[in-house]
Amino acid sequence: MNAIATRWASAEETMRRLAMTVLGALAVAAALIFAAPAHAQNAQAQPSPYGLEEVVAAGHGFFGSTSGAIATAIERAFSMYGLPNGYILGQEAGGAFVGGLTYGEGTLYTKNAGDHSVFWQGPSLGWDFGGEGARTMMLVYHLPSVDNLQGRYGGVAGSAYLVAGVGMHVLKRNNVLLVPVRTGVGARLGVSVGYLKLTNRPPARSNRHAGETGPLIEAALYIATGFLAAVLAAMIVAPAIWRRAVYLTRKRIEASVPLTVSELQADKDRLRAEHAVAEKKLDVALRKQRDLSTRQAAEISDMKATLKDRDASIAERDATIGDLTGQLDATREELGRTRADLEATRLELNTTNAALSALADQQTRYGALEDRLGETREKLRTQQGKARDSRAEARQTAELLKTERAKSAEMDTRLERAIARASDLEDKLARREKEITRLRDAQAGEEADLQELEQRALDAEQERAALEEELGDLTVRVARITKQLDGQEPEAVIGARDVKIAQLEADLKSERKRVKALTEQLEKHEATSADEGEAALRDEIGALAAEIVHMASLLEGEGSPIPDLVAEADDGAPQGTVSLAARVRALQAKARRGTGAPPPVGENGKAAETDAVSS
Repeated sequence: MNAIATRWASAEETMRRLAMTVLGALAVAAALIFAAPAHAQNAQAQPSPYGLEEVVAAGHGFFGSTSGAIATAIERAFSMYGLPNGYILGQEAGGAFVGGLTYGEGTLYTKNAGDHSVFWQGPSLGWDFGGEGARTMMLVYHLPSVDNLQGRYGGVAGSAYLVAGVGMHVLKRNNVLLVPVRTGVGARLGVSVGYLKLTNRPPARSNRHAGETGPLIEAALYIATGFLAAVLAAMIVAPAIWRRAVYLTRKRIEASVPLTVSELQADKDRLRAEHAVAEKKLDVALRKQRDLSTRQAAEISDMKATLKDRDASIAERDATIGDLTGQLDATREELGRTRADLEATRLELNTTNAALSALADQQTRYGALEDRLGETREKLRTQQGKARDSRAEARQTAELLKTERAKSAEMDTRLERAIARASDLEDKLARREKEITRLRDAQAGEEADLQELEQRALDAEQERAALEEELGDLTVRVARITKQLDGQEPEAVIGARDVKIAQLEADLKSERKRVKALTEQLEKHEATSADEGEAALRDEIGALAAEIVHMASLLEGEGSPIPDLVAEADDGAPQGTVSLAARVRALQAKARRGTGAPPPVGENGKAAETDAVSS
C-alpha cells in the first residue's frame, strides 16, 4: 500500500511540473511581445487641453444614442486623470481566442495642432474570447506634440458583454496616457494583456517605410500565435494523456504487487472498518469526556453559587455582628445613663421618704389642730353671746380691728403664697412620678433589649465568642443594678410613694377647706365678735397658717426659700400678738429638737431666729 501511494504521488508531481512549464512559456511569450522599443519624442508645441463639455458634446455627436453611458465614462476619466489635450474618434474591429488582434483607424483632434489621421493595431494575450466591432473615443493626456503620439501603448483590457456594451481601460507609453472608451457590438468575454501601436499611415504603407521592424513584429506575432495554438492543443489533449498515464500506472502497480484488486479492496475495507471501530471508540471516549466535563462544569457552577451564597452569608453575619456591637455600645451607654438616673432617683427617694416622714408627723399635728378647732368652735359659740354685749366696745376698737384686718389680709396673702408653694410641690411630685414611670418603662425596655441581644448572641456564638462574654458581663451588671436597689422592687417603692403623695394631697385639700371655713366664720362674726374672740380666732388661723408653711418648707426640702423669707420677715404685730413668722420659727425649732438637726441658715448668712411661742 505504501508503494502504491508513492507511485501515485510521483505521477501527480509529474503532471504538476508539466502545468508549470506551460504557464512559464506563456509568461515568456507575453514578455517578448511587450519588449518593443519606443520612438523618441519630437520637440514640438504641446496641444491645449479640452474641457469636459467639449469632449461630451463631441462624443454625443459621434456615438449618438449611446452617448449617455459614454458621458458617464468620460466624466469618470476626467475625475481620475484631469483634462486631456486631445482626443481620437474612430472605429475598430477585433477578435480573440486566448490570443487576439485589434485593428482601427480614426482622427486626432487638437486645439492648436489641427486634426490628423491615426491608425492603430495590436495583439493581446490572455483569457479572452469573442469578436466585436466598436466605435472608439480615445482621450489623450500629456501629449507634448502630435508626432509623439506614434508608438506602442501597453495595458490591460477586460470585456464582458453580449450583443452590445460600453467599456473603458487605460494604455500608457512613457508619460502619455490613452483612455479608450468603446461602444462594442458583438460578443466578448475575458481579460487580456496587450498593446496598441499608433501610426499616421495605414499598416501596409507603414511596414514599407519601417524597414526591417515590421516583418520582425509579424514573425513574432506568428510565432506567438503558433505557440498559443500548440498550448491550446496540449491543454485539449492533456486530459486524455492524463487518463492514459493513470491507467498505465495502475496496471504497472497491479503487476508489481502480489495482491489482486479484490484483495486490496478487502484489505482496504478491513482497514476502513478498523479505523471506523477505533473512531467509534474515540467518539465514545470523547462523549464520556464531554459528559464528565459537563458534570464538572455544573459542579463548578454549583460550587461558585455556593461560594457566593456563603460570601453573602458571611457578609450578612459580619454586618449583623457590627450592628450588634453598635447596639451593645449603645446599650452600655444607656445602662450608664440609667445607672446615673437610678442613683439620682435613689437620692430623690431618700429625700421623699424624709419628707413623707415629716408629713406623717404633720398629720399627727393636724389631728391635734382638729381638736383645737373643735374647742375653738365651742369658744366661738360662747363668745357670740359675749359679742352681743360688747358691740359698744367693738366700735371703740374699730381702728384696732382695721389694723388687724390689714394684718389678716397680709396673713391671707402669705397663706395664698404658702398654698401656691404647696401647689408647686404637687406639680413637682407629679413630675417626679412621671420621671419614675419613665424610668420604669426604660428599665422594661432595657430588659426586652437584653433578651433580644441574648437571642442574637446565641445565633452567632460559633463565630463571636467574645460577644457572648460581653453579654454575660452585661447580665452581671444588670444583676448588680438590681442588687443596688436593696432588694426592693422599683414598682413597690413607687407605689408606696404614690400612696404617700395621695395622702399628702388629701391632707392639703382638707386643710385648705378648714382654713377657708375659718376665714368665712371670721368674716361673718367680725362685726359682732369681741376682742377676745377675734384674738382667739386670729391665733387659730395664724397657727394653722404656720403649720401649712412649715409643711410646705419640709416638702420642698433644703432648696426651699421659705426659711429665708421667715428669717427676713418683719414682726410688725402689736405687743402681745404672735406673728406668722414667729409661729413658723417655733415649729421649725420644735422639729429640730425632735430630729436633732441644726438651725437653717438664710441667704444673709445668719441663722434664722426662733421664738419660743406657746400654742
